[in-house]
Amino acid sequence: MFETSQVTTYSATLLGAKQFRGEIDGNKIDSCTVLVASPMPSNGNAVGFTAASMKFGDSHNFEKLKNLKFPCAVDVTVAMESTGKGLVPKLLDFQLKVAPKA
Repeated sequence: MFETSQVTTYSATLLGAKQFRGEIDGNKIDSCTVLVASPMPSNGNAVGFTAASMKFGDSHNFEKLKNLKFPCAVDVTVAMESTGKGLVPKLLDFQLKVAPKA
């Protein structure tokens, strides 16, 4: 058998977030998207980081993000979901990392 739950938690850097609630071409859309720093492939043609988009449910989740100071270090809990063509990450939750007090 195979593992049906593909949920993992890891450290990440949130770069920003955006929300949309409205209608496009007669389709109602309500979404929140976060931008997460992701390393570029180490294939010799790229260096550094890029921003990877990750869905974070409906626009109400934007309330959890709008007052954060970006970029910020977090632990993200992510589920991998199938699109029929491949797997995409979906943010389930996040926890801010608190800097140790000196």
